[in-house]
Amino acid sequence: MEKKAELYRGKAKSVYSTDDPSRLVLLFRNDTSAFDGQKVEQLDRKGMVNNKFNHFIMTKLEEAGIPTQMDRLLSDNEALVKKLQMVPVECVVRNVARRFNLSSPRGARRSGSESANFRILLEK
Repeated sequence: MEKKAELYRGKAKSVYSTDDPSRLVLLFRNDTSAFDGQKVEQLDRKGMVNNKFNHFIMTKLEEAGIPTQMDRLLSDNEALVKKLQMVPVECVVRNVARRFNLSSPRGARRSGSESANFRILLEK
C-alpha cells in the first residue's frame, strides 16, 4: 500500500491518501503539545505507543461486534484504515492524581490500584 498526499495534519497524527481510494494511512507522530498547542516538542516512541494502543482498542471493539475503521498495522507508527466520513470530535483526557498515601516515608505515593486496573485491562 503506497502512502501518497497528506490530507490532514492534527496535533499528533497525520492522515494520508493511498493508491486504494477506500483506504487511508494514519501516521502517529512523536509530537507533544502543551498550552493549547503553543508549546510543541518531540517525545520518543509516542507515535508507536499511540498507534499500538489505538490498534488494541479497535481490535477489542471489533471482537465485541462493533465495527471500526481499522484494517491493519503497517509499521510501529502507521496504520491502514478504511476511508470513512469523519465526525469531528475531540476528547481530552487528563491525568488525575488520586489515592495518595501521605503516610509513606517518601511523601505522597500512589496506592497502586490504578496501575493494577490498567494492567488487567491490557492483559484481557
